[in-house]
Amino acid sequence: MPVSASKLVTLAQLQVQAERVKQELAKYTLASELGSLAKKSEISEADLSAALKSVIDGKMDAADSMTTEAINSAIATAIAKSAHARFEKVEKVPSNDEAQDNVLYLVMNAATGYYDIYAKVGEEVVRLDDTTVDLSNYATIEQLNAVSGGIGGTVYAGTKEDLSASDDSVIAAYFKAHTDVAVKKGDVFVVTTTVGNSTYEKSAYFYDGKAWVAMTGSVDADKVILRDDITLPGGYTQVGNLTKSQNGTAIFSTKGKSVMDALTEIFSKRLQPSITAQPAIGAFTLTGAGAVEAGTKVAAAACSGATLNAGSYQYGPATGVTATNWKVERITNAATTQVATADAASLTAGSDTNSGTGFIIGDAGGDNAVSSLKYRVTATHGAGVTAKG
Repeated sequence: MPVSASKLVTLAQLQVQAERVKQELAKYTLASELGSLAKKSEISEADLSAALKSVIDGKMDAADSMTTEAINSAIATAIAKSAHARFEKVEKVPSNDEAQDNVLYLVMNAATGYYDIYAKVGEEVVRLDDTTVDLSNYATIEQLNAVSGGIGGTVYAGTKEDLSASDDSVIAAYFKAHTDVAVKKGDVFVVTTTVGNSTYEKSAYFYDGKAWVAMTGSVDADKVILRDDITLPGGYTQVGNLTKSQNGTAIFSTKGKSVMDALTEIFSKRLQPSITAQPAIGAFTLTGAGAVEAGTKVAAAACSGATLNAGSYQYGPATGVTATNWKVERITNAATTQVATADAASLTAGSDTNSGTGFIIGDAGGDNAVSSLKYRVTATHGAGVTAKG
């Protein structure tokens, strides 16, 4: 049980304690003038004055009143005399007459193999509960392993600095030093190989129930590290970018480099990167653009949307240039006026109504008369990625 029944106090016990306290208090009578007032249904001013005066003058007998110590003693006595609930193991369920108050009876249930708990409630013995714990909603270890296929076991780790030592020897040494460990299917062992201050390799092994199986599959060339420099002997003078004398030897410094780095150094050529295309705005058009007769009225000038071409490097990488702001300006013979702005990667199509007045093409005069009408769009962007030489 979560809480020991011997520490529980029932409502019936508290009621018994309260009654006993009342009985103890009843033993004390108030024989003084103040105490006699408590027995009167009506109190005169003279009686109250006399009683208060006797208290003030110290004429009350201490024996006539109940002190704090006496009250505490009465309560403690009542509690000490009260019964406490307790467990009792019996062979069978007691009858209503045999059962006692404040006793929890434990009776073995042959069908379940656990104890049933009985107690006397009022005048009847009833079954309260049993000592079983319901684990029906919990999965067993075997069920978890069956669902996961053994994945999700314990992860172990070992390190080696000797390149000639096998990973198997590292695993064997670990479990020889940890004899208290029981390996099970699904466990994983990670072997870290270090040389000097560099970590050259991390290999993982999976225990399939019988043996440790390597989990490492195909490895990218930039993850394979060369342990030593490469000596270049023989009768040649050049391999890719590497050169030496005809019959001499040379050292190719590859220790600590990846296979990808080594191959790149041999066969690639370092060139200063060049920009093959600068960032530029794509097509931006004005609907109906062209020569018109003087006096032609245009209610609204419609402009297309626009995007920013990011530009390119000769050998990559992508420039990473992206527009952050767009500005559209109207250009006439009279002035240049900004008509639209947007914080976005691309510009959406729009139109210009000149605040609702439209335009008159020509030199007839008036606030909305223009001899030419053009639009210009400007894109703001960041620096992007800088290519390395």
